[in-house]
Amino acid sequence: MLEVLIALLILAVTFTASMGVVFRALRISQRAEETTEAVLKTDKVLFELESGLRADLAKYGGREILDENYQFETTAKGREVFFQDHKIRILKHGVPILTKDVVLREASLS
Repeated sequence: MLEVLIALLILAVTFTASMGVVFRALRISQRAEETTEAVLKTDKVLFELESGLRADLAKYGGREILDENYQFETTAKGREVFFQDHKIRILKHGVPILTKDVVLREASLS
């Protein structure tokens, strides 16, 4: 009978330890999914800035909602003759997920 109790105790400890590992793996997976989605949304915003579709954001910066979970901020840092530095931040529920520094050419600023 004592051997059975010891075996059950070992199984309980093993199960508890394995659940911690599974929980951490799920958190890492969720973070990777959020980062991937943020990268895709950053590419969309960057395309709009570079192609001149959003010249207002390219010149002055701004903040906009992308969908119910994500929003972006873009900040125009300074203006050289042909280039302008920008910082693009993707936020999920107000928490920064991804930040990217880019340089826009003059053609996309006009």
